[in-house]
Amino acid sequence: MAFFATIWPIWLWRNSMVYNGKIFDHIQLFETIKIRLGWWCKAQRPTVAISLNDLFLAPPKKSVDNMPTFNVNASVLGSYGSAGIHGILRNHLGSSLVIFSKAIGVVDPVLAETIAIKEALKIFYASK
Repeated sequence: MAFFATIWPIWLWRNSMVYNGKIFDHIQLFETIKIRLGWWCKAQRPTVAISLNDLFLAPPKKSVDNMPTFNVNASVLGSYGSAGIHGILRNHLGSSLVIFSKAIGVVDPVLAETIAIKEALKIFYASK
């Protein structure tokens, strides 16, 4: 499955470049491959309780201008179900400073993401 999820977007991208004059963008192509792989995995195993967001988490990057960054995520079982949130505060070098993870009950995905952002802001404003 991973082979076809990789080859098919490359083939489509190549055709767009040849016939439509599209410019090559390796980052966008990589994101397209990840999305296609995620959807194919969900189609093969619909009962697996993993969010597509979990598949798309990027590795830590160094922040610009020596500013700390807070990465948050929320996972919800179905369109309205048991949910959990987690987040990582990193300094400008990419080192983890604060990590939180907790269950938040039964909510929809939008509310879960909002709660994760709120939790991150509370921790960020309480820190130096």
